[in-house]
Amino acid sequence: LKLVNSVRLIVVATNQWMLMMLLTAILMIRKLSKKMADKENKQQPSQVWKMSMCSLYSNTQHS
Repeated sequence: LKLVNSVRLIVVATNQWMLMMLLTAILMIRKLSKKMADKENKQQPSQVWKMSMCSLYSNTQHS
């Protein structure tokens, strides 16, 4: 169990740059979705946020 955790930490560390890029992309998406939400309803940002979090989670789980 400790071995699995360390391997997962290593994977996260190697994918850190990708995670950073994803986080910046998420922030940009949230800004864009906020602008869109001002024009439309406030459903868009949460959906985009969920999609971004799902992609982030799948990338961290990917080995």
